[in-house]
Amino acid sequence: MIVFDEKSHTYLNNVTNRPYISVSRLLGLYKEPFDRDFWSKKTAAKEGITQAEVLAKWDKNTKDACDKGTSVHDIVESYIKTDEVLDKSLIKALNEVFDKGDYKRVLSEELVYNDEYEVAGTSDIICDVDNDTFDVYDFKTNKKFLFENKYGKYLKTPLNNLQQCQYNDYSIQLSLYAFLYSRLTNKKVRKICILYHDGKKFHNYPTPYLFWEISALLKHYSTNYGQSTVKQS
Repeated sequence: MIVFDEKSHTYLNNVTNRPYISVSRLLGLYKEPFDRDFWSKKTAAKEGITQAEVLAKWDKNTKDACDKGTSVHDIVESYIKTDEVLDKSLIKALNEVFDKGDYKRVLSEELVYNDEYEVAGTSDIICDVDNDTFDVYDFKTNKKFLFENKYGKYLKTPLNNLQQCQYNDYSIQLSLYAFLYSRLTNKKVRKICILYHDGKKFHNYPTPYLFWEISALLKHYSTNYGQSTVKQS
């Protein structure tokens, strides 16, 4: 059985006592890291302020974004699980792009995993369409949502056919959730959608099921990283 520790954001197989890498940490291995020191200095020089001021502003923006994301997720999760409406305008906006009544079963904050690759994650929403197919949805609330990288930056091998931007990053993430749930249930994914909230409304961005990219990613991770990477986290 896989157990999730929310405080440390870690997953553990409590039968084998082996840690599983989280989906977010796994995908982080294949992104070019943000050079915080370089860009904060560059921004400080451009704006005529100190680097410390830039970093403080970035940290505040990050915290505000995380708080906003947590709030939206909590409100939606409560609505999905109990029909409780904690924010009428938010749920009204949600219902314009997502109708839980369309599904046989709707799972919120569903833990998915794979024992072969020892990877686990928690999907915002997985909807069983019927006994054979399912849909995957995920909520995003970040300030920017880009469909390309203006600097021409790509993800790392074996995902280096994809530019590093929000749309591709989330497409990979949701496809991995779909892959894990499919392996657990033997069901096939029908549809994958990113539900992006811009502060006022939800935008429904469909994404293809990137099965071959996920297969290559997991094979590459297993061959080049594996347990040594999990234990370093």
